[in-house]
Amino acid sequence: MVIKYAVAEPRPPARLWAMAPDSRFSFPSGHTTIAAAVAVTAIFLANRSASRWTVAGAVVAAVFALLVAGSRVYLGVHYLTDVLASMAAVAASAVAVSGAWALLHARAEREGGGRGAGGDSDRDAGVHVRP
Repeated sequence: MVIKYAVAEPRPPARLWAMAPDSRFSFPSGHTTIAAAVAVTAIFLANRSASRWTVAGAVVAAVFALLVAGSRVYLGVHYLTDVLASMAAVAASAVAVSGAWALLHARAEREGGGRGAGGDSDRDAGVHVRP
């Protein structure tokens, strides 16, 4: 919401709306952001699991996010740039989170796997991530 009010981009003209929007500003699309975040989470979880149902769920979530993004433009309440920026913001956040995850995992591995290594490294490791 902070970005939405900081940018304060007006919505497309009211004559294009198929439904009334939930706020007066358009950029970024909150609906698209949430749908994309759910899809990225599903994809992240599918990457950690070999189950075909988990992978299928990730595909369904990704398709759902694309449908939500398209529907926001189709309904006339967002410009294409609004939904693309929302997806880009989620992608950037996913890269940052997965990078932090990888760093924490590498730190835990470097300090003896986090569990059972003995000594002070167990106490000082901070975050223990299971491989």
